[in-house]
Amino acid sequence: VSIAGDTVADINLSDPWFADHVGHLGESNSVTTISVSVLKKHLQDLIGIPYYTQQLCLDEEVDVVQDDFDIQPPAKFTLVRLPYVEDNSASERLRGAAGGGDAQAVLRELLSPSHPDGGVDDVTTALCLASEAGHLEIVLLLHAAGADKDKVSLQDGLTPLFFASEAGHLEIASFLVRAGADKDKATLQDGLFPLYTASRAGHLEIVRFLVSAGADKDKATLQDDITPLYTASEAGHLEIVCFLVSAGADKDKATLQHGLTPLFAASQAGHLEIVRSLVSAGADKNKAALQDGFTPLFAASEAGHLEIVRSLVRAGADKDKATLQDGYTPLFAASEAGHLEIVRFLVSAGADKDKATLLAWPHPALAASRAGHLEIVRFLVSTGRVSRLRVGARGCQFGSSMLARQHLESGRVSIAGDTVADINLSDPWFADHVGHLGESNSVTTISVSVLKKHLQDLIGIPYYTQQLCLDEEVDVVQDDFDIQPPAKFTLVRLPYVEDNSASERLRGAAGGGDAQAVLRELLSPSHPDGGVDDVTTALCLASEAGHLEIVLLLHAAGADKDKVSLQDGLTPLFFASEAGHL
Repeated sequence: VSIAGDTVADINLSDPWFADHVGHLGESNSVTTISVSVLKKHLQDLIGIPYYTQQLCLDEEVDVVQDDFDIQPPAKFTLVRLPYVEDNSASERLRGAAGGGDAQAVLRELLSPSHPDGGVDDVTTALCLASEAGHLEIVLLLHAAGADKDKVSLQDGLTPLFFASEAGHLEIASFLVRAGADKDKATLQDGLFPLYTASRAGHLEIVRFLVSAGADKDKATLQDDITPLYTASEAGHLEIVCFLVSAGADKDKATLQHGLTPLFAASQAGHLEIVRSLVSAGADKNKAALQDGFTPLFAASEAGHLEIVRSLVRAGADKDKATLQDGYTPLFAASEAGHLEIVRFLVSAGADKDKATLLAWPHPALAASRAGHLEIVRFLVSTGRVSRLRVGARGCQFGSSMLARQHLESGRVSIAGDTVADINLSDPWFADHVGHLGESNSVTTISVSVLKKHLQDLIGIPYYTQQLCLDEEVDVVQDDFDIQPPAKFTLVRLPYVEDNSASERLRGAAGGGDAQAVLRELLSPSHPDGGVDDVTTALCLASEAGHLEIVLLLHAAGADKDKVSLQDGLTPLFFASEAGHL
């Protein structure tokens, strides 16, 4: 074969290439003759001139020979290379046909000839689109035309093999690999690669094929350093997890930034069978995250996956291993998140109920109370390790063998190691406030509402965030309950509702004079001073409008008497003075 008179190829039909490709293309098994199409394919492989840009003429002829022309050797050909059509619309037509599965339209564009990889500005190549959509015939056409098997999508850097692997097209993925596509080529930004995406998407057969073809089982993404085993564990693909482990994937390879393992991912996501599989394969049950020290058991406890917690504990996971920064234990996490059955199980399994955290909230009961999980507080109280509030004719005490006063003052739970209140019912405070609240003038007994008010004044826990339970009971006592001293109570502080709409309702009711609505919001409990972004507090609005009953309610709830309006810096007293509400 010659170009412009110079020989560019000297072809021998005994070359094994011809036997392979004649059979592959469905031609005669005899290689004593070949078709022009076979010759063009050989020239593409041999000298790199794309198939559809070739035109061949018999040496003494001027007419172009067609692809189905049978060559009787010896023969001489003149080879003419056609330039690609420089037409953006042609590139768009090619990409549209490739993604849409129109093989005839693809062939028509390639014969024009359009570049198989499209224009320089194309976001995604035709081969990427055909691979993603599962059009094998078009993939073969584009490959025959010389399309770049590893040319990436400009938008996200994904290769044709990535698209096929993600979409689950096994035949296309296997063809691309056999054709020489890079099995491990990753995107530049995130470092995503074919085995990762097939594992994440749950395509077991593609995972098997890629691993058998030599793909790196432990290769990790660039941004998050996530391995195929990690993403399969997180996504819940048990068969893929089992295959990767059996193929030798590193069971404990952790992400670089956070140090999370496949077992952690499965435990957090709630995939029990994967947890069991990884543990039985020898995964480290106690390997903790680098950044915060979270273990698989901590993750499962926090997320509420009881069966996984049971499985890990029975497999020997450390029940009391704490996080690095805060010292939180699995029991603390379950208590704070409100998972009563997990709390019960961990305690029954011997978890340390009294293990303190490193920060200001040392005890699981404190975490549960702060989050409003009263049943968990009651359960932990029933273990005999949580303090009681004692009320009697001589005094009222908070007592415990393990908790310190500052934790009460922190607002998490009204439990403390030191005495923080010594209440004498002969204190004039009680006579004043019992009378003010309309209760019996006798101070040999007091109502729960009076005790709550006194605790608000004494230790700063707002009235409407308090819940009291008799020592041996589980039900919350109501405000009108009469206390017959001596008596013991457990005091729980409820968290404020973090809801902007609740704050708006409170302010609207305060300004509008709706005392019942105000009381309803305070009991929810909403913060009496509203949200951080509120321009004017509920107390300012009630003071300006002259609603004394609402002012009293807000004050009883602990509203800040001097908190100013953000808009103009005016206090509740300023509003009342200006409006003339004596």
